[in-house]
Amino acid sequence: MEILKRPVVICKREVGEKEAEKLSKKDPDQLQFMDTYNKYFNETLKLYFDTLYEGSKDIQVKSVAEVNVLVESHSNKVAVLQAENLRRSFWAGRNEKEQETFSFRLFLPDGKEDDQGLLISFTNDILTDADFVFLIQQINIHLQKISAGEQLPSYDYTNKNQAQRLKDLKLIVNLDKVNEKLTKEEIQSNYSYPMEFVGRLETYEDIVTGRKAGYAYITEIWSTSVWGLGYVAVDASNGEILCILGSGSVHFSIGIKESSGTKRPKAFARGHDIVSFKPKYSLKAAHFKYFNKFASEAGKKSK
Repeated sequence: MEILKRPVVICKREVGEKEAEKLSKKDPDQLQFMDTYNKYFNETLKLYFDTLYEGSKDIQVKSVAEVNVLVESHSNKVAVLQAENLRRSFWAGRNEKEQETFSFRLFLPDGKEDDQGLLISFTNDILTDADFVFLIQQINIHLQKISAGEQLPSYDYTNKNQAQRLKDLKLIVNLDKVNEKLTKEEIQSNYSYPMEFVGRLETYEDIVTGRKAGYAYITEIWSTSVWGLGYVAVDASNGEILCILGSGSVHFSIGIKESSGTKRPKAFARGHDIVSFKPKYSLKAAHFKYFNKFASEAGKKSK
């Protein structure tokens, strides 16, 4: 509730002086790209906050140095939004895993030291207009529901009640995010509800940024619910997550099998990771199959 009341200070994305000096000598093209992209990032994030954010309409953009002053002084006048590359951890069985993310943190500078605030994480640090819309919609949903004392069932991997809404929405399939070996026919054979194939990224962006009613889309997220990175089906009109699905990965471990007999001790029942492959984040047939299953069975299981 306090975050919603306060003006929001967005920390600029900028290239540090030392890094800029280094890149100007070694890779000036990369420096030019970063400067151009950072300008787009700062202006676009501010634009969509002004348009969509359901909290204070006083949205400010400040430099990293200015934001550091606010944070170090524990300002009680503003809420701060910072974006950074962040290693986030999750538990898979008994093993703690880490994943590189690009995370947005919305927090109160005068809050408790151990309070990280609200974290929304992406799979990479190059975002589009559609990503910014999704980000602010998630911030709104989290803050409004939490301030009202409500839970977030659509983020609960075990509760697929929202998924049945997919039946009544046209699922937009962005071909740029689909595995190149996957054909339209294979997708249609695994997903039985309305869908529309989008060949141009601009069309996909228009649907998401326009928040068009009657459409759903799939995007990548980071979530503890699916042990790292995964996919969500989203209602384009309001950003509500309808269901969440792990992206899949390959993992091997080696260890000593626990004996069920009485003669051998069970103290050596341990496994050691020997190799773990990160998934390639492109939609496969199995993903459409499970989204279809969630939509088909959600109503039955929720009852």
